Amino acid sequence: MAGRRAHPEAIDSDAAEWGVAGMAMPGNKVSGDLQVVAPRPGGMLAGLIDGLGHGSEAAEAARIAGAMIRARSAEPVDRIILACHDALRTTRGAVMALASLDGGECSMEWLCVGNISGQFIGSASGARERLLDRGGVVGFKLPALRPRKLPLGAGDLLIFMSDGVRDDLSEVELGASPQRIADDILRRGARGNDDALVLVVRWMGRRPPKS
Repeated sequence: MAGRRAHPEAIDSDAAEWGVAGMAMPGNKVSGDLQVVAPRPGGMLAGLIDGLGHGSEAAEAARIAGAMIRARSAEPVDRIILACHDALRTTRGAVMALASLDGGECSMEWLCVGNISGQFIGSASGARERLLDRGGVVGFKLPALRPRKLPLGAGDLLIFMSDGVRDDLSEVELGASPQRIADDILRRGARGNDDALVLVVRWMGRRPPKS
């Protein structure tokens, strides 16, 4: 279960570090899970997409959504999901989670549609926030889109996991590098009966140059 960087987007290392680990469902050559990491003015956008089902059709839905997210990465997360909803109407659809991290405002705004797990861990306080699953499918039926904003500080950690991964960080060393954390979560938590993907972002606390 090796880590992967399907799209090695250029994020300024002074702004954030990130790592990703994933695997296709056993017996499948491609995964319907996809990560997106993209620069945006004053910060970055991070997301995880899970195309419904498995195989090439799920991967195609994830690819379309990923391209839309990158094209609109400077927009608010709810508007990006609305754009993805329109783009995915002729596909089997997807569930997804998005977070925008803003160094100027020192805040993060995140939003989820469907069963993506997310945790945000404050470096200074150790406090944990869980991503609220609002249900729905992007491309088929959306819930009310109400992004939540959280304060953002140096060293804070954002973790997204698709439903092919158990949402249990109890034995994970959260002080390790994002790539090592992602690899460890996947190794410990992959269910083995679904595509699986883990995205880990650590905010470094410095504002990157505008893209």
